Amino acid sequence: MRLKELFDNTRAVIFAVLVHIGLLAMLIVSLDWTPKPGAIQQVEVVRAVAVDERQVADELARIRDAETRKREREQARQERLREQAARTQKVREQEEKRLAEARRELNERQARSEAERERLARLQEEQLALAAQRSLEEKRLAELEAESTIVAEQTREAQAEKMRIQKEAREATADKARVEKEKR
Repeated sequence: MRLKELFDNTRAVIFAVLVHIGLLAMLIVSLDWTPKPGAIQQVEVVRAVAVDERQVADELARIRDAETRKREREQARQERLREQAARTQKVREQEEKRLAEARRELNERQARSEAERERLARLQEEQLALAAQRSLEEKRLAELEAESTIVAEQTREAQAEKMRIQKEAREATADKARVEKEKR
């Protein structure tokens, strides 16, 4: 039964065998990694030359002068950069001011344009109202003229009728006067 369990876990058995083989190989090869005595490493020898103290002082002075010049150049460069930054800032502020002025003018123009549009719309409405009123007045005037024509026609007819009646009355009076004259 133990062999059966052993064969069921073949992977575990293979790993265990490999680990044991590795340990055995390490023991055979030996773990002594320390260097063997007698191997001398070569070291580079420093060669020094005696230098005159005056030459050292001159070289130090030259190095200090070079550092001073370098520092002065850096300061000059920094100053140029500050001046350039100041000029750039001034130009930017001027551009912002000009842009703000342009925006203000644009807003004013738009406001004037809007006011003009509103004024024109009111004028157009007023013109339409005046046209409608004029149309009503012309219609009323036409009605009055028609009425006036009718009244004038009626007046003329009334005068004609009156003249006819007066003529008939004169004729009747003349006929009556003639009939009375004949009777006499």
